[in-house]
Amino acid sequence: MKLSEAGSYLKKEGVILHPTETVYGLAAKWDCKTAIERVAKLKKRDVNKPMSVMVNSAEMIQRELGITDTWALEICDSLLPGPVTLLIPRPTLYSNTWWNQFTSIGIRYPDHEISLGLIKACGNPLITTSANIAGDPSPSDFRDVSAEIVNGVDGYIDDGKCEHSVPSTILKLNPEAY
Repeated sequence: MKLSEAGSYLKKEGVILHPTETVYGLAAKWDCKTAIERVAKLKKRDVNKPMSVMVNSAEMIQRELGITDTWALEICDSLLPGPVTLLIPRPTLYSNTWWNQFTSIGIRYPDHEISLGLIKACGNPLITTSANIAGDPSPSDFRDVSAEIVNGVDGYIDDGKCEHSVPSTILKLNPEAY
């Protein structure tokens, strides 16, 4: 599947299976509750468990996610893009109220051309979570993604084996420490 086609599906509340530099993931528009619920159902995971938001620029972190605190932006600048998910205290109430149940928001700014291209093709931040059934290992090669996941998405991008082959490192940031 081409990035432009994947972007079209994402704009229409679709779910795309894609590689990152860490493991294969499921992506959908971050502000679409229907798509978020669909991803949770595909993973057989509680819909009230948090997912990360995948962005493709520091500007998107500020503009779309409302992260404007200097300490948070400095940490983002020093660690991103890369194979890291930063948990930052949620700065505001979001229009998609699903996110408002969480005190933090996970930010994933990958260092991966296809992932960044997906975000650009959609024109929106995307949720991201590993492309596995809850409790199963995160797939680092397209061949390891379950048929149930592959058959449940609107499209997929097969790029073989992921560079790092382990999930992103999750860092919880505490503003009181800065």
